[in-house]
Amino acid sequence: MNSSIRLKQTIIIGAILLLVAFLFTRDIKGLVKPTEENGKMPASGQIAEQGAPSTSGLTIEQTSIAAKNVINQSLAKDITSLENSYKEAKGEEKVEFAQQLAQKWDDVEQITPSALYLEVVAEAKPSTASWLASGNKFLKAFESTQDSLAQPALLQKANVSFKKALDLDKENIDAKTGLGVTIVN
Repeated sequence: MNSSIRLKQTIIIGAILLLVAFLFTRDIKGLVKPTEENGKMPASGQIAEQGAPSTSGLTIEQTSIAAKNVINQSLAKDITSLENSYKEAKGEEKVEFAQQLAQKWDDVEQITPSALYLEVVAEAKPSTASWLASGNKFLKAFESTQDSLAQPALLQKANVSFKKALDLDKENIDAKTGLGVTIVN
């Protein structure tokens, strides 16, 4: 009777040791960087093809609708009226409404629509400061969002914003740092 219990214990301990040895030989998914060699990353040509649809999927209208569902109804009505004015405006007035909307979305802590409006402002009034503000807001949106489909688009938009800031001022350390963060992520 004693020997049968010891035999069972020995078999269980052996099975556990084999399982532990097997698990130690496996790669930890969180620690393995995706590369083209291990097939977890698309080839360089595929990145450009896939990058365009993901960025176009992130529109002001879509993010605005999603963000309005999260905020108070009265705030949503205020923002909707501002957005209607933005859509009807032309030229410099449209840029002013975009700045107001970016600030309004920032006030209600909805970062993604704020970043998209800051991008509109930066495109209309290109300056290092406006592109940095846009890039930093996209990075903040990337860090705070849980949407795995929006994260690559936000990161790509941040990357583009920081590159445009560097085009205007090659020595800007904030733009270089932001670009480095987008490359690492």
